[in-house]
Amino acid sequence: MNEKILNFAPYYDESLPLNIRMMGETICDDTIDVVRTKSELTALEYIDDGCGTLEIEGRCVYPQKNDVFFLKKGTCHHYYSSKENPWHKYWIIFDGPLAEMLIREYLPQDIYHFPNCECKDIVNNVIGIVKKYRDDYHRMVDEVTVEFIKFLVYIKHREDKKPDSLADRIRRRLDFYVEQEFSLDRICSELNYSKNHIIQVFEDSYGETPYQYYMEKKLEAAKIYLQNTTLPVGEIAERLSYCDQRYFSACFKSNTGMSPTEYRKKMQP
Repeated sequence: MNEKILNFAPYYDESLPLNIRMMGETICDDTIDVVRTKSELTALEYIDDGCGTLEIEGRCVYPQKNDVFFLKKGTCHHYYSSKENPWHKYWIIFDGPLAEMLIREYLPQDIYHFPNCECKDIVNNVIGIVKKYRDDYHRMVDEVTVEFIKFLVYIKHREDKKPDSLADRIRRRLDFYVEQEFSLDRICSELNYSKNHIIQVFEDSYGETPYQYYMEKKLEAAKIYLQNTTLPVGEIAERLSYCDQRYFSACFKSNTGMSPTEYRKKMQP
């Protein structure tokens, strides 16, 4: 086994939202066989080459080249490298409240293996940061945290990629056209479905018609303009494709009980 380890434990600072405990590069052999019960560390490991086995929380996966596996604090895990094609891997051990929050919000629960990750650039960036700021721990942690967030965002977006339902596609089109005149014909043409089918599918999923949803979103947009800009009411009505200011004001008052001007005075400091 050939291993390069950087130990940052002496620089640990409890005031930081994220700390790096250790980082390393390991070229494995058949002596790599790690068992942890209720692990006290959190780590990410990137497989640059080779293959092996990870048993974690009763599951068994086989990380190989370009895969990432996640060792979460508190888990029971056992991992070992293939004898025929051993791992070459990079790893980082970290902790802190920011790390825990980001993991909770961005990584899928109870998934520890992420195959075929296109994140070698992030790994290289981290290596470059450590070389550049090795003597400035706080700056190094800040820079590595940015790369950590990039990785988590990448994983979240990749895991979220699944075919949208027709109802979700309709909703996205309604959101896109919220500042334009309502046209169900246009949406039907874009999605290649009949009006009746579009209305029924949307209502089954969201409990209201596309038009009702569209008008609610238009009202939300109007409120944002009134609260956060000094645009004249007439210009807001024009931006939101109301036929005129009078109609906009009538619609707004019907929904809120206040005219746009009254709403603005109430909401703005």
